[in-house]
Amino acid sequence: MIEHYVKRGFSCALITSDSQLEVQYDNGVRLKNYLVQTRNDYVDLQLQWSSLPDEAYSLSIQVFDAAGEKVLGQDSVIGHVTLDRQQLDLSTLPPGDYTVKLIMYNFESGAIVSGMVSADGARFDRYLEVATIHPP
Repeated sequence: MIEHYVKRGFSCALITSDSQLEVQYDNGVRLKNYLVQTRNDYVDLQLQWSSLPDEAYSLSIQVFDAAGEKVLGQDSVIGHVTLDRQQLDLSTLPPGDYTVKLIMYNFESGAIVSGMVSADGARFDRYLEVATIHPP
């Protein structure tokens, strides 16, 4: 019996990981798990969603330097797919430490959606910090 089928190009760990990082957003959307990897000159973000709403929401992936300045960003509409992949080109960034953060917002109104990390109950109002990266 096949319990889950993962599309080619997605890591099986996105579904099978024992340490899934579930996030519950206040609009009912759930980010069931995410994986962040730095590969050569880009960051690869894989997302597993559930409870997606009928209205359009967007995801902003933002990269901040050690001083807290936003140095890179990319927005996309969250469709009605449970598996999503986003990649950001890091080739223009100088070496250093960077933080990757996610923001969910209503596509029409621009209103930010807050949420909670399920594992520890930690709330966030704007940004969900997902990784610290060190591009080459």
